[in-house]
Amino acid sequence: MTSKRPTVGQWMEVHGERCKIVKVLPAGTVDVESPSGASYRVTGLGFPDRKVRKARAARSEGGYCNCACPDCFEIAISGHGEPAMCNECEEAGCDGESECQAPGAYGGDGE
Repeated sequence: MTSKRPTVGQWMEVHGERCKIVKVLPAGTVDVESPSGASYRVTGLGFPDRKVRKARAARSEGGYCNCACPDCFEIAISGHGEPAMCNECEEAGCDGESECQAPGAYGGDGE
C-alpha cells in the first residue's frame, strides 16, 4: 500500500495473508478478501474520505475560489479557506443563501 487512498483491486497484508481490497469505505476503512476466501474489514488506515480531505484543504488554503453566492459564477478571493463573495455580490448585499442580487446576474446587462 502507498500513502495514497486505497483503491479496489490493490493488495495488502492482513493477518499474515495477502488480501485483495474489494470495497473502499469512508475514513480509511476497506473490506478485503483473502485467496482462501476469508473476508475482513480493516479500519484505521489513516486515509480520510474525500469530503474530509476537501474540508481540510479548504480550511488551510486561501486564495482564489468560487463566489459563495449560490447563483454567481464569479471568482472571489478568500482568506484561509473561508467562503468569500466576489466584489459585485458584496456591493449588492448578497447573503450567500438566496438569489444573487448583483447587477448582471442571470444574464442581465449589469445596469
